[in-house]
Amino acid sequence: MTKAELIGKIAESTGFDHATVSVVVEEFMSKTRESVASGSTLYLRGFGSFGPKLRRATIGRNITEGTTVPIPARKIPFFKPSPAFSRLMQK
Repeated sequence: MTKAELIGKIAESTGFDHATVSVVVEEFMSKTRESVASGSTLYLRGFGSFGPKLRRATIGRNITEGTTVPIPARKIPFFKPSPAFSRLMQK
């Protein structure tokens, strides 16, 4: 499902116009990005949590030259589904 399809389905089920739903979805995504980028975790009970995760530094390999390459530690975003959401996926 694309973002446009999601907006269309929400607009259809709630009765709000596409423009209003689009603004709400865009603002939700913006605030989620800001929260995770600032180092906070966003918890949505019954859905899951979005947050930053530290990926440790490792040593990689450049296979074309056969040399080792240091890969620095960095933060990446993660999503962890709630137990209720995970149970839905098992059905």
